[in-house]
Formats: sequence, C-alpha cells, structure tokens
Amino acid sequence: MGEHYATVVRMVIETMTQMKYVPLEIDYTQPETRVLSRMRKPLPQMRMRLRYRGQRIMISRSTGANQVMATSIDVLEFGRMRVSTVFYGGRALHDRPRRFTNMLTFLHVAVGHAIHIGRLHDAIAERRCPGLQLKRCRQPRSPTSYILYVRCAQNGGAKKRRQVTIIVEERSVMLIGICDLRFVDYTGAVRRLLAASGAMAGPHARVDHREAFWPSVGARDTPGIDGALAYMAAHTVAD
Repeated sequence: MGEHYATVVRMVIETMTQMKYVPLEIDYTQPETRVLSRMRKPLPQMRMRLRYRGQRIMISRSTGANQVMATSIDVLEFGRMRVSTVFYGGRALHDRPRRFTNMLTFLHVAVGHAIHIGRLHDAIAERRCPGLQLKRCRQPRSPTSYILYVRCAQNGGAKKRRQVTIIVEERSVMLIGICDLRFVDYTGAVRRLLAASGAMAGPHARVDHREAFWPSVGARDTPGIDGALAYMAAHTVAD
C-alpha cells in the first residue's frame, strides 16, 4: 500500500480570545509583516501566511481574537510566539483564554478498497451505524450519489451539542469540526463504523478498518475511541 493513500492531512486551529482590550503594536521590523494582508469582509482582520519546518501556518488577528492555523500541532507554539512578537510588541499573552478546533481530517481509502456510497446510505438510514446520521442538505442527494454527507455528535466541543460533519466519497473520507484535539477518538470511531457498515469493499469478505485506512490516525483501539463510539451512539445530533 502506497504511503499517499495512508496520509491524514490535518488543519488545527488555536483561537486566543478576549483580545479586544489588548493594544495592537505591530512591529514592522519583523519579516512576517512583508506578507501581512488586511481584509474587510466577512470580518475586519489581518492575516499572514508562513512556513515553518516545512509546515504551513496562517495567522489572523481580529479585534476580539487571534487564530493560529497549522497543518501540525507541533508548530502551534511557533505561531503563538510570532503573534506576540508581530502584533503585540513581544508582550506575553499566556493569560488569554485559548481553545482548539480541528478543522479538517482527510482520510484516503487504501488501494484495493472502496466505499459503496449507496450501501452506506442504506446502512445509516437503517440505523446499522449507531452514532452516524445522514445530514440534511439543501439539495438532498440520492442513495446512488457519489458523495454522502453524514454527521455525528461529539462531547467536549466548543459549543453545546457540537457535531462533526463527515463527507464520504468512494476513495476518501473528510471529517470537519472535531474539537479539543480529539483526532484519534473521533477519526477512529468513524473508521470503525464505516468498516462495520458493510459498505466497504476489499480483498476479504469482511473489511478491517486497519486494513482499509492503516496506518492513519485512529488505527489503534484505545479507550478514547471506545468512549467516542459510546457517546455518538447515545446522543442525537440536534437539528
């Protein structure tokens, strides 16, 4: 199995709030100000796009909050440091509240495997995937569509009854909106449900999630994944 098909691409967002009363002090001697851009819509803000240790980072600053968006958790600390240096004259911001959101987890289906969208639609509709629900869209898709929009509940979200949106295609799965850095818990839970749904085809009669997606995030059977599965099955996503 090629490494390309096992890749998980993640976009992590760290939001620093309660910045309204912290004075802005841009240091134009810093190299990042060369890529500083200003936006008026949808929210007045300043943005910088950087690379650090081969990772992409985007930093945005608005009146009430700062955000550091990166493709790896490991570079968030660097992003925080640059926010302090570029926008606030090196002022320490450790007292500002912070929260994390996983914006995107992207799974490739392994070579030799595929997801039958129609079968998955039926399995979820017939409640054979406890915790997964079909997402109501403005333009509802038929069971024979090549894309299926699904959702599930998660605990520990930034908002009450926060949900994860799952976009399933024949060769890929995208999860949007996982909170509190719980990548393994909810990615692993969804992987198991997809493999157990009967909608996946592979070289064996029963497809194992570790074979279909391995070795991407969520491959191990950890207590956190079991807890996510139990929470999903016990809670209904609010419309």
